[in-house]
Amino acid sequence: MAGAGLWLVAVLLHPLSVLAPVGILLLIVAGIAYLIRPRNRTMYWRDRQIELTDDSPTFAHQLYRAVFKH
Repeated sequence: MAGAGLWLVAVLLHPLSVLAPVGILLLIVAGIAYLIRPRNRTMYWRDRQIELTDDSPTFAHQLYRAVFKH
């Protein structure tokens, strides 16, 4: 949302138009992060919802955790 807001401000206020590429870059990074984020599988066991995680994360999942969790 920050990228979209930054881009919108840059489009509406001409003196701040140099911030438009930064807003677009933030939107691209957010889109890539959404695509590579680890997916949890949810199932029910004894009437409780549990989430199963992958024991062997892929390179994309490791990259996601390195960039966005620390």
